[in-house]
Amino acid sequence: MDASAALRHLLLLVVSDYAAYRIYMLERPTSLSADSGELKPADTHALAGSQSTILTKLSDWSGPGAHGFMLCDDGQPAAVCWYWYGEQYRAKRNFWPLAQGDVKLIELGVRENARGKGLAVKIVVDSAERIFALGFRRLFARVWHSHAASYRAFERAGWRNVALVVSYRWRWSAKESRVEFRQKWALRGPGSTAQP
Repeated sequence: MDASAALRHLLLLVVSDYAAYRIYMLERPTSLSADSGELKPADTHALAGSQSTILTKLSDWSGPGAHGFMLCDDGQPAAVCWYWYGEQYRAKRNFWPLAQGDVKLIELGVRENARGKGLAVKIVVDSAERIFALGFRRLFARVWHSHAASYRAFERAGWRNVALVVSYRWRWSAKESRVEFRQKWALRGPGSTAQP
């Protein structure tokens, strides 16, 4: 058993449940590049009718305070992502605090047989351009701490890891506890890219 597995085993003796997420952020650039013509608004009917389990699951996350986008491959939906903000986000997720002008990418999926083609990075980059064009200034996403393919996609798309959030529940308590490890320079304020 390696050291991380041993530590996890020890933690599970006193912790009944835990979650650990990396928080990523992308700030609005001073100028936007040309919009990608391949990116389309999410078509909930096409996604629901997809042969892909993941795309079917992500077919309708729409509503007030939601923006969905999809990419197609060979004429079929291949990737989808959903952004939430405002009351929709606060009422249903509210994992990370969003200020006015912030939005969170809440779901991202790539069709099983379309993986490995760079579509995750492409939809993250292209949808960010569309979201910024709508007037949002900061985008956030959470990624499971050890899901390397996901966090690498965000990093390749230019997002910065700004925090690690760990929530846990002691075996003897029903109350969830939470610890946030924020990178001090990363969240100085809207439009700030200053580093120490």
